[in-house]
Amino acid sequence: MPRSGHRRQPNRTKSPDRYTHCRRLAKDMSPLLFNVSPPAYPLPYVGAVHIVETPYGRGLAVSRSVEVGECLMILRPAVFADVSEVFRRFPDCRVDACGDAFGRSALEIAAEEVLQEKMEHVIKKADFGSKDDIRRSAAVLSLRGNGNGEDKSFRWPGRVTQEILLETGKIPSGAPSHPDTMQSELLAITRRNVFGPEFHPYSRMMTACGLFRSSETYPRILSHYPLAAMINHGCSPNAARFFRSDAGGEIMVVHAARNIEEGEEIFWSYVPVASGKKERDAALSSHDFVCDCRRCREELKAGHLADELQSAAEGDPAGDDDTAADEVEELLEKIKIYDNSTSPSLNPPTMDFESARTTLYKMEALLLRASGPLRLYLQAGMYKNFIECFNRMLETSGDDDTINSGARTIVLRSAAGMHLALHTVHPGSTEHLAVLHLCYDLVGIEHCKNPTERSQKKVRFWTEQLKKAHIARYGRLGNNLDSIRMAMKHTKGILRDKDGWKKATYKFI
Repeated sequence: MPRSGHRRQPNRTKSPDRYTHCRRLAKDMSPLLFNVSPPAYPLPYVGAVHIVETPYGRGLAVSRSVEVGECLMILRPAVFADVSEVFRRFPDCRVDACGDAFGRSALEIAAEEVLQEKMEHVIKKADFGSKDDIRRSAAVLSLRGNGNGEDKSFRWPGRVTQEILLETGKIPSGAPSHPDTMQSELLAITRRNVFGPEFHPYSRMMTACGLFRSSETYPRILSHYPLAAMINHGCSPNAARFFRSDAGGEIMVVHAARNIEEGEEIFWSYVPVASGKKERDAALSSHDFVCDCRRCREELKAGHLADELQSAAEGDPAGDDDTAADEVEELLEKIKIYDNSTSPSLNPPTMDFESARTTLYKMEALLLRASGPLRLYLQAGMYKNFIECFNRMLETSGDDDTINSGARTIVLRSAAGMHLALHTVHPGSTEHLAVLHLCYDLVGIEHCKNPTERSQKKVRFWTEQLKKAHIARYGRLGNNLDSIRMAMKHTKGILRDKDGWKKATYKFI
């Protein structure tokens, strides 16, 4: 019996707090990825991340060592452009098919207009709005430009989480009040610090949406994530992101794409990693900086490769390979030292099997003149050329089973080398996933035709590589093997089928 004056308290189980729910999601992303209608998660979630000052501005670093696949952040956008409104508005943009003076398409301009209007609305509401309006306004203005792309007068504390970023409620000093000034500074934020389409460029989005008026194919188009926008660029990134939606709207998930040591800065690439240095530099010109990461410094050494090849071919007729001097010179002229943006295609549509195989051998012989990481960096930059050769060889090998088997063997060997290159550059890139799916399909065909213990080991090996790459791309997927299989099936459908994005049940990549 309870003592007099003391009441027995009812047994109340304390409900999990917000971070408990988020930690569970961070350990297993599959409910968010493969639920057609995920519930509204209590976000934001920020893991072992803090803001640091770097020689080139603010950045994010990890506060402890993290392993590949560990979740760093799960965020909602401060402001986003509504997809349906963008597609409703863009046919009225007065831009021809080639775009404006800066090469921007009508769809991109419409998306920028919609986002800027929402940003202006948020800022104006901060003067008389709620605490949430003030938070969102501060978040939007935290990345305002001053010519160098950043407001130097506004400093955050040394250790900042997304919560503090949104709770601060402090408007940066000198916040724009004149309409023209506001539009100019918000445009600078939009051009440098917002997140646009992830898989298809604007031009492909217009084509994929039929008569330019349907937005059902794409769940998002342009969003502003202030904390994630502080992550700086690296051509060999250590972090990856993907976008998904729950009942509360759009979500960005950021996680480690490789092991990151305590205090190490977080990077991701602003441009496709499977491209040459000249192409990357051209794409980065809109950000007003030239990358000087380790990969870029190594690739600058490729400028000497032409002289070394020419000297080896002329001074040693026997050579280390059978490539003639004139063929080497012609090949170098074509690829312009690994610049995919300016060089003509090495593999025109009329290329037959023998021509594709010869071109593939030439590129591999050329790469042998480099060594160490440089060879892998350059090979990753030639991704498009290699893929064209792979496709032509597999498409034109004919009906002869012996030739088909030989083509698959050659492509598998070369694709295995591309796997190593892309794993070095970015293990969670879509290009890496596409190459791994190709390798898995090729060994699967051989195993079905002639099942042996060796072929079974090959299937298991490439399955394991696919698993690791998906963890690098999407984070931890729990202990359920079905989640891994679903992820593999999903990415294969999108990356190996030209209409895969349209057919996909889940709109993420």
